[in-house]
Amino acid sequence: MANQTEEYFDLVIIGAGPAGLTAGIYGGRALLKTVILEKGSIGGRVTSTNEIVNYPSAGETTGPALMEKMEEHARKFGVEIRNQGVRSVDFSGTDKIVTTRKVIYHAKAVIIATGTRPKVVGFPGETEFTGRGVSYCATCDAEFYAGQEVVVIGCGDQAVEESQFITKFADHVTIVSRRKDGDMSCNAIAKERCMKNPKITVRFNSQIVEVYGEEEVEGVVLEDTRTGEKEKVPCQGVFFFTGSDPETEILEGQVGFEEGIGKDEKGWLHTGDNMQLAPGVFAAGDVRSKYLRQIATAVGDGAAAATAAERYISELEG
Repeated sequence: MANQTEEYFDLVIIGAGPAGLTAGIYGGRALLKTVILEKGSIGGRVTSTNEIVNYPSAGETTGPALMEKMEEHARKFGVEIRNQGVRSVDFSGTDKIVTTRKVIYHAKAVIIATGTRPKVVGFPGETEFTGRGVSYCATCDAEFYAGQEVVVIGCGDQAVEESQFITKFADHVTIVSRRKDGDMSCNAIAKERCMKNPKITVRFNSQIVEVYGEEEVEGVVLEDTRTGEKEKVPCQGVFFFTGSDPETEILEGQVGFEEGIGKDEKGWLHTGDNMQLAPGVFAAGDVRSKYLRQIATAVGDGAAAATAAERYISELEG
């Protein structure tokens, strides 16, 4: 592109979630010229989390508040944060190239911290009604269902905790779980609060098979996993909290990505303890194949990746 400029950095970080911001803090503190590129909101998916209670020292806080502090911390160390989506990468040489619409970035090292996106389950009506009653973000959309009926798909921590938040607006929330009676995959405290909330009902042994309506969602069809019996449940909103997929599309087919950079069949990136994918290329946070995806583990990944990148750059420069 004729209007593109070229810029040179020690470290380019793709993604401004907890992992990317932490990597930026460590990179900036190590006096590396560092830029973070983020196509969406600074803070990533954490900014759509209404309640955070398990991040050490933060007490009870919200995703946006916690991410604002991390952003301020990164900027304090001279890190640039730019709202730019990555179009292509070239990791084949010592000079790592990351290209956006306006800028071609040259870096000595790159950290991929692109995180995840909500998993699309694929039931009939899900895609058709996205934005018209189907949602993946309670913080973004719960207020639109004031006084209405809402169905939540999933019974993990996010599903149950966000259901609590939705009850601040909706008249009633029905949680749909494939698990047997009384069995939920969320933590014990969230389960206890959920079961005591008079505005929440849990439909165990159930799964969604369809979202239906005309212009907007009018209800869902649920199936009893024991009997196969189907039932229409009227509602105006459906929230899906059924897992995540890795944000690695920008890397597919890119030069250098196919050469020794590991990922599994679902797209999760594989690294060692030092977060390295290939010489000068690192990954951090939820985009990695890992046991636990939490803010705390993302922060640890970011610290490790930036430290490893700094050592790689030092060795590169002799």
